[in-house]
Amino acid sequence: MEYDLQQLGKTQMNFKVSAILVFVMHVLRSWHSTLIYSSTSSLVDILYHPLFQIHILGRKPEGPLARPFKAASPLPFGPPPGAPASGGLAGAMGGGGPLDGLGLGGMGGGKELEFGQ
Repeated sequence: MEYDLQQLGKTQMNFKVSAILVFVMHVLRSWHSTLIYSSTSSLVDILYHPLFQIHILGRKPEGPLARPFKAASPLPFGPPPGAPASGGLAGAMGGGGPLDGLGLGGMGGGKELEFGQ
């Protein structure tokens, strides 16, 4: 529980710093697109955060959700380091997301996409 609280504190600090930077860019430079991007990426970050998946979605802390949590991927929207390869484009789109198992359906439907021919 102490580890979870420590991770929650780190996450809160990251969101606060991000919100301050977006606010400054919006006020000083009138960059409206940063508001849209920041709010969308923050929502995605929350959905994929291990604490959200364990405590809110009720997933078991096994595999990638096992403590201590692995470091996030350095590339946006990329798999974390050491993650197994997904089954191509359809595997990347259709499985392994934070909302799997909630009856909402996947984007790829588990079908392979064929190009050409």
